[in-house]
Amino acid sequence: KEVKKQAEKQLRKQIQERYSDYRESNRLRDPMAFIAPYVIPLMIAFGAYFARYILETVCPRRNFTCLDFADFFGSLYIVILSFLAFHLISTVYGVKQHVGDLFSVATKVKTA
Repeated sequence: KEVKKQAEKQLRKQIQERYSDYRESNRLRDPMAFIAPYVIPLMIAFGAYFARYILETVCPRRNFTCLDFADFFGSLYIVILSFLAFHLISTVYGVKQHVGDLFSVATKVKTA
């Protein structure tokens, strides 16, 4: 009876480990994982762009507070788009380096 409990405990542990491995591998397969970090900043940037556009068309030219808000929204969307561009460039560069390393290892193994 003790052996049966020990085997059951070990089996449950193995099932739990495989289940966690399965969940981790599926998490890495998420097709939207690449897009997700860009959605909210892009929504904020487009919202700031449209807010600036509306403020510049509606506000009178002599109202400096309104124009200051328009300038703030203009700076906000430029900053967000710049950070997103830098992040995208660094991500693409990192992927390119990783793929290059993989192919260089593959050619070294093939020639050896």
